[in-house]
Amino acid sequence: MTLKKLSVFACGLAVAALAVLSGCADEPNYAQVEDDGTITYSTDDAVDPMNYTLYVNKELTLLSNILSTHIINGNNIIKEDYPAADALTSLKDDLDLVEEAIVSVETMHPPEEYVDDREAILTAMVTAQDSLLRYRDTLSGDNTLTLEDCVNLMEGDYTNITGKMQGAYWE
Repeated sequence: MTLKKLSVFACGLAVAALAVLSGCADEPNYAQVEDDGTITYSTDDAVDPMNYTLYVNKELTLLSNILSTHIINGNNIIKEDYPAADALTSLKDDLDLVEEAIVSVETMHPPEEYVDDREAILTAMVTAQDSLLRYRDTLSGDNTLTLEDCVNLMEGDYTNITGKMQGAYWE
């Protein structure tokens, strides 16, 4: 009897291992724009609206936190209360996170009712990324914008991003 239970357990363990291994393919998500303008996603089915909303808002929250951090840093640099070198260091990592967030939202297959919102959100995210890049260039001395201009751009992006979080998905 003990041998029979052990056989059943071993068989179940083998089936579970096979299921885990076959379901863990290393295929990245993608979204490809076709010649006719349609988008082909790596998955056939869209994410359900609730999970899509929660996921996109999580990415927008990350971006709004990054923007608010660098708005404060920029204002403190202007007042000479914070070193620009420290802001550049943290900005480098944050720009990587912003890029990951954009790619993540871009490759997620939205529900049909959120396709238009997806485009508006991606536009806002890319615009915020551009402002952060201009801020980086200004801190490095490679941009004609003033630090005040960069802070103003980031404040506008912050307002836009938080507006997308508040209104675009909770209809």
